[in-house]
Amino acid sequence: MRREFVEHFYNGKEAWKREFFFFTRMRGIVVTFLFTIILTIITTTGAPWWFESFPSWSIPFHYLAGGVFLFVGLMLTYGFYYLRERSRRSLDMKYILHEIADFARNKQTELYESPSAPIKLKGLSQEASSLIKRYFETLIPKHDIQIAIRILSETEEGEKKYITIARTDGFHKERQKTTEPLDPEQGLAKLLRHKEGNRGVIIINDLQKAANFGLYTKFKNDENYGSDFKTMIVAPLNGWDGSKKDMIGILYVTSKETTVFSEKHADSLGFAADIIAKVFSATIREKGLPFIKEEENEK
Repeated sequence: MRREFVEHFYNGKEAWKREFFFFTRMRGIVVTFLFTIILTIITTTGAPWWFESFPSWSIPFHYLAGGVFLFVGLMLTYGFYYLRERSRRSLDMKYILHEIADFARNKQTELYESPSAPIKLKGLSQEASSLIKRYFETLIPKHDIQIAIRILSETEEGEKKYITIARTDGFHKERQKTTEPLDPEQGLAKLLRHKEGNRGVIIINDLQKAANFGLYTKFKNDENYGSDFKTMIVAPLNGWDGSKKDMIGILYVTSKETTVFSEKHADSLGFAADIIAKVFSATIREKGLPFIKEEENEK
């Protein structure tokens, strides 16, 4: 399937129409069934007249039976192994999703129990990003998944910017020293704040093309540490910014490989984004927007 350099999906429930290969779609299942019926009829009623032009041969019964048993045995072995791995993966994913929900509930409870206690947004964000990384590493294994979070903050001049507040360990360590804020009217922030963009998720398959069209902003870190990732899927963190509903952050899931993310991952990222957005929104409601200078000092 041809991939665009930037893709926008509201949800993933229609992904099967584009991503399932022929034999797992209904037409493929029907063809397989009909082919099986035809072969069964041929083998039980004798070869058709047009088979007479082909050379004849005979296979000893024990060879034929052995081949059938071997084929069926190998198919069953593979099927049971695949079922085992899928079942374990499914259970692991559900467990981590439960942990993400527990994390959000516990942080909100702590906030409401002790509203005067200081909250380090950086630590909270780092914990959230680690949980989301575990989930996506289970969902999409062996693709070097990393997570980053930008949060809406205020400058000393009163301007609002999105700053990178958390990154998982796979990013270059020097990034935090040269990180730059993202203006609400720049690149992904502008795209996601649009009335259509703030629904669903955005997948960027070609960062350079996206930058050429103004859909992605390249900073110094992109030039200096370009090998950190080649593709990403992002979702807005929508919530209360202290005075109104707004995009209070951006959740990034990246990979060093290309064409890793697709429509079927839209709901997984959307769920994670909505869960942690509740925590950030509750924190901002109680504490107000963080200041960029304060957050940089936490580093």
